[in-house]
Amino acid sequence: MADTPQQLRVFVSHSHQDNAFCHAVVSALRDAGADVWYDEHNLGSGWLGPTIERELHDRPIFVVILSPDALRSQWVEDETRWAYGLLRRDPKRIIQPITAATIREEDIWLFMQDFKRIEAPNCQPYPMNEAASYLLRALTLPSADELPSAVTRQMSEDVDDLLMRGRALAEQQRYDAALLLMERATQLAPGLSEAWSDLGDLLDDLGRFDDALAAYNRALALDPIAPDGWGGKGISLRALGRDTEAEVAERRARELDGQG
Repeated sequence: MADTPQQLRVFVSHSHQDNAFCHAVVSALRDAGADVWYDEHNLGSGWLGPTIERELHDRPIFVVILSPDALRSQWVEDETRWAYGLLRRDPKRIIQPITAATIREEDIWLFMQDFKRIEAPNCQPYPMNEAASYLLRALTLPSADELPSAVTRQMSEDVDDLLMRGRALAEQQRYDAALLLMERATQLAPGLSEAWSDLGDLLDDLGRFDDALAAYNRALALDPIAPDGWGGKGISLRALGRDTEAEVAERRARELDGQG
């Protein structure tokens, strides 16, 4: 299938004390062609609750700008928790933290501590323009070539980066490029269930249901209680006309997700 680029839809969460950093990030994203929403008037979630909920649902890419002020902000935490809840239901979504000011590891919300942040060593921020370039690279958007080649090579071989960039490419419907990254991730980390499940999702999108089923089976052999693996397997089986098996897989996905 030929790549047909689509516009990335991005939600940016920030504290109003980080307005300058946020504006640099948003400008870079928009210049690269992304459709970005953020609370540009700093009204807060109390005023914008329905709008924020709608925009979070409609935008699968969530960027949260971290700083001491953001980590103390209840509405930034609320938005990030809502995004995290959506990610748990749809693992193809992306959450990307980016550090805007020096933070302490122990101050980061517990549910966010496993997410790879865009930041310099020791929880330090990159300069605004450099941080924005790293973000564009992570989301496979234009101007990534501005990064030093050594950094580009390092990022391209990091499994977490490969998976996130693959998801971003798939969201843009750049499927051929996404497939290369997903397959590379499974080569580098053949024991990682998430990599096989992501590959299965992409193969489903491409209509390669036999291959997708094989990928989900690999994922489930590594992690038999992953609801997204069972859910994806059900989709593949249903597409292959194996409805009885699909019902079993779908029921198991609901049970593991607490809905069965």
